[in-house]
Amino acid sequence: MPSLSPLSPLSQLTHDLRTPLNAILGLSEALLEDLCGELNDRQRKAIQTIECAGNSLLEQIDHLQNLPFTAWPEPSPIMPLLESSMPPFEPNLHRPTILIADDNAVNSGMLMDYFSEEGFNVLTANDGAIAIEMIHQHQPDLVLMDVMMPTVDGLTAIGRIRANPQAPQPPIIALTALAMSGDSDRCLQAGATAYFSKPIKLKPLLNLVQSLLLPNRVP
Repeated sequence: MPSLSPLSPLSQLTHDLRTPLNAILGLSEALLEDLCGELNDRQRKAIQTIECAGNSLLEQIDHLQNLPFTAWPEPSPIMPLLESSMPPFEPNLHRPTILIADDNAVNSGMLMDYFSEEGFNVLTANDGAIAIEMIHQHQPDLVLMDVMMPTVDGLTAIGRIRANPQAPQPPIIALTALAMSGDSDRCLQAGATAYFSKPIKLKPLLNLVQSLLLPNRVP
């Protein structure tokens, strides 16, 4: 199957189908991690059923679109190392600022709540053009950039930031729900520091964020 541009009609359709499912799965994970309060056994089983059904539907979308299922990737070899060796952030020493660029309010809100609880300052933008302005104005320590956004898409925004030597150059993690072969290469070629697939698993994303910010932490 030929490679598809992130802005092609099929890519947009896939993105539109996945976006609400990714939000459901992300919020399910947050609930299962007791981020909104402790669950009883009955509630936990119900949410696990929702999570299982959501993943099954994502697989069906991939099958219908003749795309490989990569929306819930197996952890890369670096993740177990990060999980076992990454020291926690000490908020009293340094509160890194993260810019979340995502046009979906549910996804953006979930990430904002999670990273705020983890001791980060959080900024948000709902399209690539605003994200570029906020990077210049606020100089965040790291950016989470959704690939599919209105006005200026995420890859274009990343490219403009990297092409401007006068602009701040924070690490940028590209977030995508397209799940197509070559996505990671396109993101990295555009200038992203790293690539992360939706639906987002919060703990692995936190580990990746910490690994990219660790060299800049206050000793």
